[in-house]
Amino acid sequence: MKITQLHPQVLKLCLPWVVAFLILNFPIYEDGDTNAYSRYAMMRAISMDQTLNINDYKDWTMDWALSLNGNYYSNKAPGPALVATPLFWLIDQAKRIESDTFQSNYRDLKTIGYEHKVIIPLLFQMIPLCILVMLLGQVLREEGLSAIPVLLAIVVLLFGNTSALFMTTWFGHGLTAVFILAALYFFLKKDTFLISLFIGLAISCDYSVALLAFTLPVLYKSDKWLFGRKEILRLLGGLTLPGAMLLFYHYQAFSNPFYIPNMFNNPEFNNASGSQFHIPDPLKFIQLLFGVERGVLFTQPWVLVIVGWAFVKIKSVHTITSVGILSLLLLLILNASFEGWHGGSTPGPRYLSWSFPILAIASALEYNKMNKLVRYALFAAVVYSLLFGGLVYATTILVFEHKPIIVWLINYFEINPNWLRVAFYSIGVLIAVFISTRGLRQNSVSRNSGT
Repeated sequence: MKITQLHPQVLKLCLPWVVAFLILNFPIYEDGDTNAYSRYAMMRAISMDQTLNINDYKDWTMDWALSLNGNYYSNKAPGPALVATPLFWLIDQAKRIESDTFQSNYRDLKTIGYEHKVIIPLLFQMIPLCILVMLLGQVLREEGLSAIPVLLAIVVLLFGNTSALFMTTWFGHGLTAVFILAALYFFLKKDTFLISLFIGLAISCDYSVALLAFTLPVLYKSDKWLFGRKEILRLLGGLTLPGAMLLFYHYQAFSNPFYIPNMFNNPEFNNASGSQFHIPDPLKFIQLLFGVERGVLFTQPWVLVIVGWAFVKIKSVHTITSVGILSLLLLLILNASFEGWHGGSTPGPRYLSWSFPILAIASALEYNKMNKLVRYALFAAVVYSLLFGGLVYATTILVFEHKPIIVWLINYFEINPNWLRVAFYSIGVLIAVFISTRGLRQNSVSRNSGT
């Protein structure tokens, strides 16, 4: 489907929010600090030195892994760096032509410029997210959903969840969310090759996406079309490219295709954040859901509404809802098993973030089955999440991990007030609300008049 083929009603719902999202976000970037620098180091090493190791860039970041071969590598899943390196190389070549000093000082972190930090997230995260939001809006309308749940899902995907807050930086969570949404779109369109291709690419960005394998029994029960001989071959075919990319990288960097970067993590980083796994801690589980530091309750409470409702109606929910809830549960168990559950400096539970786009689509799919009380709760939770996104937009995504997140962000704003961003966000959101709700009213009038 082409964007130009979208139904006018879908365009009226999506476009105001998509335009607001792009205008608010494309001119700015979140630096990302040591996390993003680890990926920049890898891309610069490939671009300028034609090597995967970051030996000459180790001082850029503490997020490195010391391989058995004695070389240093990024400790991140390699997908974001490998996917964006061709564009990164083009930017570097332009800088080499434009600057006489670039060739001699490209190993200086300061040579990672505004163009790297803005163009790469824009082309690989923000624009693809907007396209997918519009395509999914069309598919959801084709599924028979009314305009309101589609609109709520659009708002949540663009402004109201942790992965959306990472779209202006190169952490990896934004790109993972984009690939997850692409897989969801092709699941609804029943294209098994592209489902597995985008899931494979998502795994290359965040290894924990492999937990989706545990949702196969759910899929087998409700969507047997996925498991015919031809479809299985197409699923395996889609995994070939991202699988080969990952195995090749692991072998080249760590001498074994099944060794991952975290096995060789910077010991200082391990000591600081505690990446050793242990039996799941129920208190961390509760903190991730309800805690004031990183809890879902204080960052995107709409997730709790859809999860709570779906547990009550578990036998009648859509497959995507079941997959989203099981994914969140598995991520909660995984992250309750190590001391770095909070994700460091981040505006929410970022290690859970790839499950939120799935649950956003689930909230739309389940909306028409909800009673009024649950719908009002969902609406209020989406509004809160939108306001929380504005608070992060006006401050920073690098939120210190041992303070109540709302208090910390307000204190940050008091010290570093940015009323211009407050004004931009408020105006952008209000205009989007006005235009999209006007479209809702026109749609309602058209239905009532029978036209």
